[in-house]
Order: sequence, then structure tokens, then C-alpha cells
Amino acid sequence: MSNGFLYVIWGDQRFVREVCGSVTSLRRHSPGAHATVVCDVPPAALPQLSSCLDRVITQPIDPRVARELLPHLAGFTYKVRNMYEHAPYERTCFVDSDTYFLADFQPLFDILDYFDMAMTLPPGDITPTRANGKELQGYTPYNTGMILFKKGERTERFFDRWSFWQGALDEPDYTGSDQETFMRALLDVPCRICVLQSTWNTRTQVYERLRGPVRLIHGRHADFEAIARNINITSDTRVWVPGVDLCLYDRMSMAHHWKYCVKATWLLWRQWLRELGRPPRKPWQPGSASTRRQRSTLPS
Repeated sequence: MSNGFLYVIWGDQRFVREVCGSVTSLRRHSPGAHATVVCDVPPAALPQLSSCLDRVITQPIDPRVARELLPHLAGFTYKVRNMYEHAPYERTCFVDSDTYFLADFQPLFDILDYFDMAMTLPPGDITPTRANGKELQGYTPYNTGMILFKKGERTERFFDRWSFWQGALDEPDYTGSDQETFMRALLDVPCRICVLQSTWNTRTQVYERLRGPVRLIHGRHADFEAIARNINITSDTRVWVPGVDLCLYDRMSMAHHWKYCVKATWLLWRQWLRELGRPPRKPWQPGSASTRRQRSTLPS
């Protein structure tokens, strides 16, 4: 039974560089790992992808989708519609391009002997899901930046529904996030999902409570190795603080206390200087843009 890692990217050279960096970190810990990327340009146009991945699958972007959706929404839709269909493995670990591996992920595939998928919860996304006009309290998203899944009749039906809702969900507060549509599809096709600890997919842009070693960093950083040292400074319970890129934990050393205080103070000063440089907000006046928007929603 084949296992492999999958990336889906489109439209930006930055994502190409991120995938190459992510795959390099993957193979540092899993030398035999097989990795594939689905992208919107042929391999000849991106020789760096061909050199670092086992397989490059070209899937052009649907022009209608690109025209009708905002750029970031088109990227979500491209990801959802190509993730399952073009995965060449029986068991797949999909990861976003802005990821960095700190451990061997191969043993995680054994979870799929018992579940259809495995994912973590997102620390900062508490967007509710609506069904039949009613908000489902407590039914908040999984993080779709790392999805472990296996091929099968049930998962195929799920991905088909996810793709449907990604283009069909029409609710007042819908932001276009693929995490919202994932949860809506899960109501239609209830797959068995194993909820992983956040250390298997640690979002470094938000506060994270961690226990145990972090295996995957999910975020954009200039120096991932420095982030890895800071986030795994201890395996005990700790809280990752974005901005200062450090953890708070019991029995911190004086040196760590001092480092945190210096970085936090600099962050506050930088925010204060940024606010100081912004022009003052104009007072509200009748006929402003917000007033026009409100009037446009009133019945004629």
C-alpha cells in the first residue's frame, strides 16, 4: 500500500520556493518519503520543482473560477478540487507549502488503519457552521493545512461534497475559507476523523498551547531552524507566543525571561511607532462609504 506526501499550489513563485524547502525538511527526517506536487504550470517551466519532487502533476486552472473568484478564493478552490482526484497514493498526507518538518511522519500513516482521515484543530478559527438555517454551537473547523487521508468510497464521496460546497456555499458571513466548506461537507458525508495533537501541525501565527515535541511547523519564517529551537525548548506544557517567537513555560531560566521581556518590549514599541505614523482617522460624516453601503441594503 503506497504512502506519500502531496502539495497543491498555483499562481505564485513564492509557493514553489516554499514547497522545495518543505520537501527538503521532510526528507531530512524521512529519506524514503515520496512527494508529489499538483500545480498549474508544466514541469519544464519550474525546473526546481522537478528536481526536488518525485512527481509534478500539471492541472490548469479553470478560467471560469479564476475570473469569478477573488485570487485567494480561487486558490482555496484549486486546492479542494485537486487534492483527492490527483493524489497518486492510496494513503496521502496533504500539507500546505508553508510547512517545515521536524520529525518523521511515516508512522502517522498507521492511523489510517482505523480512520478515514486525521487532522488537527485550528487554534484561532472558531467560525461556526450553519445547517438548515441554524448555527451549530461547538461545531468549529479542523485545520485543512495538513490532512492525512486514504482512498476509499467514503472519502471520495466526502471530497466530492467538499468541492461542491466550495463553489456553492452562499451564506451571509461566508469568507470563502475551505475550512468552513470542509465542515459543511462533513455533515453530508460523516467520515471518521482522528483528531491529532496540535504538535503534528503547529500554527505559529497564533497562540498555541503545546505539550510534547512539535513535529511540523506551519507558518512563514525566514529561519525555521531558529523557530524549531525556540518552540521545542522544552517538551513540557508551554504556550507559543507569536510576534516574539518564543514559548512561555514553568521554571524558565532568567536568560529566557530576559530574552522574552526584551523581544516583547521591542514588539510593543514597534506597534506604538506604527500607530504614531498613521494618519488620524477622519470623523464620520453623512454620505460616507459606510452610509452608502447601508442604504444600498435597504429595500426600495
